[in-house]
Amino acid sequence: MKDSLASKNLQETYDEKNYLKLMKGPFYNMISKEGSHEDDFANCTTQDLIDSANSELMKILLIGKPRCGKTTLAKALAEKLDLVRISPEVWIEDLLARIKDRQENPPEEDEEEVKEDDAEPADDDEEVKLDEDGNPIPKAPKQEAMEEPGVPKRDKKDLWLTDLEYDVRNKLWEGQCLNEDDLDDILRLMVNSPAAQTKGFIVDLTFSRLEDIERWGLRLLEKEILVEHNEVTHIIELLAEDEEVKRRARKILITPQNGKPYSEWERKERNKPKPKKLDENGEEIEEEEEPDENEEELIAMGLKGPLVETEMVSRSCDEPTNFSAELESYNMRERNIFDEYIVKLFESTYIKVEVAGMNPTELCEAVLIKMKPKESDPLRPIAHVIEDGAGAFKDLLTAGLGEDDAFFLPRQWSLWKTYDPVSLAKGQVE
Repeated sequence: MKDSLASKNLQETYDEKNYLKLMKGPFYNMISKEGSHEDDFANCTTQDLIDSANSELMKILLIGKPRCGKTTLAKALAEKLDLVRISPEVWIEDLLARIKDRQENPPEEDEEEVKEDDAEPADDDEEVKLDEDGNPIPKAPKQEAMEEPGVPKRDKKDLWLTDLEYDVRNKLWEGQCLNEDDLDDILRLMVNSPAAQTKGFIVDLTFSRLEDIERWGLRLLEKEILVEHNEVTHIIELLAEDEEVKRRARKILITPQNGKPYSEWERKERNKPKPKKLDENGEEIEEEEEPDENEEELIAMGLKGPLVETEMVSRSCDEPTNFSAELESYNMRERNIFDEYIVKLFESTYIKVEVAGMNPTELCEAVLIKMKPKESDPLRPIAHVIEDGAGAFKDLLTAGLGEDDAFFLPRQWSLWKTYDPVSLAKGQVE
């Protein structure tokens, strides 16, 4: 090892040493069972990307008592780990946003096709039948096509919606609640979506207190939502005493304008004054803020500006009686079934965290420490269409990383996974 530079007749100048450390590492050509191999940083970077792309997807199930902070944590982990958050709430919000966008920006339709579809077929060329006396026989009235019972005919403007999207939209517009089958279909669709199958996902569930609704743990198995290739790799359980979650439920308030719930911590964060920027002398730097065109509208909708607690209201589900019933339902009905998932995992993939005394930011950091993700690992490459052809293999793998990021990616690839350790131990290094 120490004689490697001398054997190469190289002098260890600063520039050469820096270059060797970055590009070649401590070895140059190594002899193994596969023959002589060259070790360089570019190949290691490529191997890191290949290993990351071939690594198992993270499929996380998040469980815990109601109001313990599951949804807030799921949003934070989805952003930190580049995962898809699986929740009926996310799917419904996306559906309503697409419907609103289509209403505000309707697609251009071919008027001629519409007219042709709406026009009735002409009967002028149809042969007129006569009776024995030569009088024309009156035509029988046309019978309209029979519609299947319970299946309303769709308008042409709604044909862009899938059957599930169409049914959910109609139920929401009529003020109905979605049933178990609707929620199961939504979860199954999200879990098997291309984004979730490429990036991984984290499942964020809302547990019901109604006894006639089947438990989530059973539905995820029996309805084949988290089975086979979608079987969870991690379970994160947030632990909290009953009194802790009851206290949190009492503190949750919603804005009457949009019905968005805010916890006590979220209200404090929203109402924090903007931090002041200081120059080298400690004097405040005055910054001119560009006025937002929709600022007044956002303030009126409760999406911007300070939150005034006296103007906010509590939810009926957070009332002591209703919340106690929801909490008891989780403790007695829901929690036990998840033991069937937990027994299949290891200690490193079943993560338990006490939430008391931690805000959402600290809770997210605590979970990440327990999961021990490598910050230096590159993000999983996402499949995309290349218009001008694939090009070089390395260019394809490093697309989107940037020149500096691709070159100085921290090395994680192990030499011992590729080269013969016995040959290396015998000093067979050129």
